[in-house]
Amino acid sequence: MTAVVPRVKIEFYVMSQCPYGVGALKNFKPVLDQMGESIDFSLDFIAVRNQDGTFSSMHGAGEVFGDIVQLCAARYYPAQHKYMDLVGCQGEEGRYKYPQGSWRDCALKTGLDPAVLEPSIAGDEGKALLAASTGKLPAYLFSESFLEDAAYEFLSKWLTPSGGYLVMTMGALFDPTKEICDNGVDDTGEGLVDCADDECKAEIKFLEYALCRATDVHDPDWKKCAKKAKLSVAKVGKCAEGKAGLKLLGAEAKLAADLAVNATPTFIGNNKVKLDGKDRTPEGIKKAVCDLNPGMKACAGGQK
Repeated sequence: MTAVVPRVKIEFYVMSQCPYGVGALKNFKPVLDQMGESIDFSLDFIAVRNQDGTFSSMHGAGEVFGDIVQLCAARYYPAQHKYMDLVGCQGEEGRYKYPQGSWRDCALKTGLDPAVLEPSIAGDEGKALLAASTGKLPAYLFSESFLEDAAYEFLSKWLTPSGGYLVMTMGALFDPTKEICDNGVDDTGEGLVDCADDECKAEIKFLEYALCRATDVHDPDWKKCAKKAKLSVAKVGKCAEGKAGLKLLGAEAKLAADLAVNATPTFIGNNKVKLDGKDRTPEGIKKAVCDLNPGMKACAGGQK
């Protein structure tokens, strides 16, 4: 009698337009192709369901659509993880960046029927699949012994005691309760969109500080620029002079390496696209941004 070997459970929680998620799935697919019978695999997505029943995601409405496409493919083509062929196709040549225009071609290319998928994608079923998917994201639990761990100081602001455990309530820089500053949507329901929201104005304060420092990068007195930008000198100083600052710098260096950024300045547009940096004049930078975002108010009619 042959013993039944339990399958290994592997769960992916991604955003369909996140380059890191796309890369992880691309690298995992060959493993799934070779060992799929031994793996209990599931693919779910990170998004926020709004009070009106719509969804918000870090990279905008296109990402929500891309999530739904892949969930509908998984709904109708689960056998041998056939849907992952479509997911893999969208990860090639940057197709994930424009799912509305690429999903049909990828479906046809990988043997999925667009006529089967389209009613689900366009209808209520796709939305219901995304609602169910976004509700699965697990909590990260630590035992109370983690209080003595060296990493506790770094993670403590995200940990909440609960039933003998410490629950991590936020696992990424993206906070789904805050305004996304470039998607044209009122994410917080306050009637203020993008830069009109105070949460996005906080980002502008950092830019005001950076612009002030750029006027004389050799001046050791950074505090006057912090004051000019209305930043807390005490908070910035504590971060810069302590371990937190070193950790932030290390994370930035890793991010630059992951994105293959090795020159300055390098511009990443919409958190996805490396902009052409040959023309570094204000008008050149504006043109590069507007080429990606032709609908922006400042890009119309030659406004500054």
